[in-house]
Amino acid sequence: MNTYLAGDYNQYSTSVRQANSINVPKHLAFIPDGDRGWAQENGLKSWQGHEHGFKLIFNTIAPTAWDYGVHTFTTWLVSPASVEKRPKEQVEHLWRIGEDCITYCTDICEKYDARFCYFGRRDRMPETFFKKVKELDYATVDRERRYLNFGCDYSGVEDIVQAVQKVVEKQDVVSAKTIADNFYLNRTNQPYPDPDLVVRPGLKDVNTCRLSNFMLWQSCYAEFLFPKKYVPEVTVADVGEWMREYARSGRRLGA
Repeated sequence: MNTYLAGDYNQYSTSVRQANSINVPKHLAFIPDGDRGWAQENGLKSWQGHEHGFKLIFNTIAPTAWDYGVHTFTTWLVSPASVEKRPKEQVEHLWRIGEDCITYCTDICEKYDARFCYFGRRDRMPETFFKKVKELDYATVDRERRYLNFGCDYSGVEDIVQAVQKVVEKQDVVSAKTIADNFYLNRTNQPYPDPDLVVRPGLKDVNTCRLSNFMLWQSCYAEFLFPKKYVPEVTVADVGEWMREYARSGRRLGA
């Protein structure tokens, strides 16, 4: 059984039994935010907030989304801006938490027969972390039932730039299709590379909404939800509500 929060399971099990009656996103992208705010409110260190948040993402949020019928779940650990601007000690903690995340990913990929895909830069990852990423990527490469995408040192702007550079290097025609075909996540390694739903909790006390440089191109037709709570506060009931909100959205994809 997944790591459900106390009091949620009865509501969760009832909701999942009803899930086949609603239209759920094929690809859910989750932007984690609010770990530090939650830690501060609870008298903890920032890295402890990240630990709580990412454990919840991989042990509860992603499995619950899959149980509802979501095929692809995407999230990220850290952006280039965070690697470059945050204190060195905090970044080192994030990389260590990243290694814990790979352990969580290994467990849920095994349980859910999911393929693991890493996306983002690789040149600044610690060697031990990079080794674990490669091992899990290789071990799950033949799986197709579900996908788990984990971004590290990833930027939506850099993704577009590196894709254009690849197109130019190949002396191909620069077009929307050739650029999209060269993103980190694309049709060669993903059945559903573009998110249908993007969820970003964490903007709890401000009336703003932003993507913070995450999958900018790929999310152009996605639905967006900005729950007013921190990631460590998310419950399985919240995931169910996201599914229902998406079903009510009536996506038109520009039509």
